[in-house]
Amino acid sequence: MAGIATRTDLHKLDPRVARTRRLLLDSFSELLAEHKSIRKISIQRITEHAGVNRVTFYAHFADKYELLSAWKRELFRKALTDKQLHTQNARDITFEQLIDTILDFMVSYKRYFKLINKEYEPLFEAALQEELVDILLEMLKSKPSHTSTTTQTTATFLSWAIFGTANEWSTGRIQASKDAIATQMFQLVRLVVSPV
Repeated sequence: MAGIATRTDLHKLDPRVARTRRLLLDSFSELLAEHKSIRKISIQRITEHAGVNRVTFYAHFADKYELLSAWKRELFRKALTDKQLHTQNARDITFEQLIDTILDFMVSYKRYFKLINKEYEPLFEAALQEELVDILLEMLKSKPSHTSTTTQTTATFLSWAIFGTANEWSTGRIQASKDAIATQMFQLVRLVVSPV
């Protein structure tokens, strides 16, 4: 079964494979803007719009839900790129920059909810959290105090803490300015990453 390609995996893809994957993701994005509902977008419609056949689609994605997850992860990667934070090496990103980006992204992400049927929200949230784990793993690899086991645990823990807090703040359930919540989040992340 095909899996969601990580940033590292995408760099290893054959250019033709990467181009086809790009066509499918772009087609989905364009169709979403046109139809304003995920439910109205079928795999057949995506493949027709991309100019590929269904077999090609299934060579890249197991189903429509995997495409949705890849699309969501890409939106977050684009947010990092737009802030000029996403480089070949995620270790160059600071925790302050990552927190700032996720807070901004969660605010802009809410407008996508208008295009997303409610039942897809958990899928989108899981995709974003998974992307955070990947980024955090790269960031933590530069910390000599972490073993591979503690790095995985720390990345998973931090991804849920960062995403959960940003989500609660973006919905207004945490009353604080962006600067105030970002400062609080960074202080807590620092306690986990570099305990005294």
